[in-house]
Amino acid sequence: MKSNLLTKTALILIILVLFFGGIYYAAPFFKPLAVAFLIALLVLPVARKAERFGASRLWGSIAAMTVATLFLAIIFGLFAYQANKMSDNSDQLEEKGRQKIEELKSGILQRTGITPKQLDATFEKIGHSKIQSTAKNIASGILSSITDLFLTFVYAYLFLYYRSHLKRFVLKLVSNDNRTKARDLMEDSADVALQYLAGKFMLIGMLAVIYAIGLTLLGVKYGIFYGVLAALLSLIPFIGNMIGAMFPIIMAVVYNDTTTALGVIILFGVAQFIESYLLQPLVVGKKVNINPMMTILIAVLGGMLWGVPGMIVAIPYLGIIAIIFSRIEELKPIGFLLSNEEEED
Repeated sequence: MKSNLLTKTALILIILVLFFGGIYYAAPFFKPLAVAFLIALLVLPVARKAERFGASRLWGSIAAMTVATLFLAIIFGLFAYQANKMSDNSDQLEEKGRQKIEELKSGILQRTGITPKQLDATFEKIGHSKIQSTAKNIASGILSSITDLFLTFVYAYLFLYYRSHLKRFVLKLVSNDNRTKARDLMEDSADVALQYLAGKFMLIGMLAVIYAIGLTLLGVKYGIFYGVLAALLSLIPFIGNMIGAMFPIIMAVVYNDTTTALGVIILFGVAQFIESYLLQPLVVGKKVNINPMMTILIAVLGGMLWGVPGMIVAIPYLGIIAIIFSRIEELKPIGFLLSNEEEED
């Protein structure tokens, strides 16, 4: 009995090490695939609707991916337009930034024993090294992102076009007696991921409106742009909202004053309260009913394995895994561990 338990435990640990080691070292291959599958699920209703109107599987898949491409083009267009406007005012931004740095230097000199020469050398060293490293990282990141984005959209189209073929492949792996159960399990899992993603994007739209209106009323420069950016960054669990708040706070400090910056902090705090306790339960509901502790752990693990994309895709995939495990008798204990359901002793 004890020997069987040890053997089973060792086998599970070996499988986990191989699985996570594989997706870590093969991240350039698996990351676009993982994101593409979620995109395909998100636009699947568009493909189905087009096919119900008489379109073939080819044109239904193309219609769905066209919608996804248009959405992405609108987001990129907004960012490009705002970036162009910001570049036109770059001299003003640089001057404002220089003034704020001088004010910061004066405050440091008054409150510390650092000499002006040491302080200027420190600021110059930090500024030059950070600008150079940031420029290199941005350039390499853009090239890598364009390649990954192209592969992701190609994979998403293939998932849509061959979805029946893939579904039949999975069904052929199980016995005839379990095929109905397997079919229901696949549909429920896809429904969970779709509901989560659709609800999340609805939340992003609502947050974008709240942030944009609030920042504009506070007088933050480029308030609409930073509001949309902050809403999109909320896709990143836990840290996305903090990163999104940093940009308008910096702009408020540079162009306005500390009172405006405090107003931005209050705006984001109130918006997060509304999202967490009002919008999230209403829009997303309990479709992805994951234990909060497991949510944190899987988001951290996803970030360690794949960076930001890993943190974004980890939660919907965890929801799918929880549904699958809760339907398989041998894996029900793990499904219960992942879920947020209470069970009486």
